[in-house]
Amino acid sequence: MQSHKEFGASIGKSLVEAEAGADVPRVAAAQFASALVAEHPSVKLPTLLANSNVRTWMSDARVSESMLRMALTNARKISRENVRQKDIVRVPPRSRKKPTVEVEAKPASQASGRKIDLGSTELIPNRSLDLL
Repeated sequence: MQSHKEFGASIGKSLVEAEAGADVPRVAAAQFASALVAEHPSVKLPTLLANSNVRTWMSDARVSESMLRMALTNARKISRENVRQKDIVRVPPRSRKKPTVEVEAKPASQASGRKIDLGSTELIPNRSLDLL
């Protein structure tokens, strides 16, 4: 029988190997997703899952749908971060045009054809309503 120390070491090694083996599908999904997003940035997961070649690769590489979804999300995030800021053109917000003429506009000439009567200057005294 093994000693406690040897038994603990063997269990620890097997756990490390299991963790390393569990990361293999995630790494494969990450590599696949980064290459895919580099070629086709707007690809969607349902489109991938409808492809029989992708399904075959997923079963061979032991990649689940959730692993592929997370890998696509991370690949898109990384590709967005890699876009240089100077490539993005920001449109300034729309502003109202300010009048460029500071001189007051001249009143319309009376030759324009319309005469505007603003009322007479004649004063009408207040009378009671009975007299009107």
